[in-house]
Amino acid sequence: MRQSTGDPVLRRIVELTAQDEARDVSYGLIYMQDELPRMNEKDRDRIEDFAWTAVDLIGGRQAGAAGGGPLLQIFDEIGVDTAAAVVEMQEKFSDPKAFASRPSPVRDYVIPNLQRIGLITERTAANYRELGIEV
Repeated sequence: MRQSTGDPVLRRIVELTAQDEARDVSYGLIYMQDELPRMNEKDRDRIEDFAWTAVDLIGGRQAGAAGGGPLLQIFDEIGVDTAAAVVEMQEKFSDPKAFASRPSPVRDYVIPNLQRIGLITERTAANYRELGIEV
């Protein structure tokens, strides 16, 4: 999004959000890597299911249903031309080959980290494959 937009306000929002999220993710990975092996099976299954649901909401079947609601509302409140931003993103991501060659946060960051800490298991792997995510 940062690279695709011509809007400097949106670009800066995305940069600052990415910095904040990187810190959150790093802490979560360190914590979960230590805690997962100590959890009982029921709690671990709940965490695995939560991870799967999050991936499904972010980049799976629910992404279209979730829409841009709150995010577009925030953009609107700070003066970003949301209609133009949506059109710009649709134009840039409408070519499937170009889209597949772009970095994907889910494919490039979320899935490898979930695998690294052991949250994608035999029990949940089929769910990810159903979305076309190789695990």
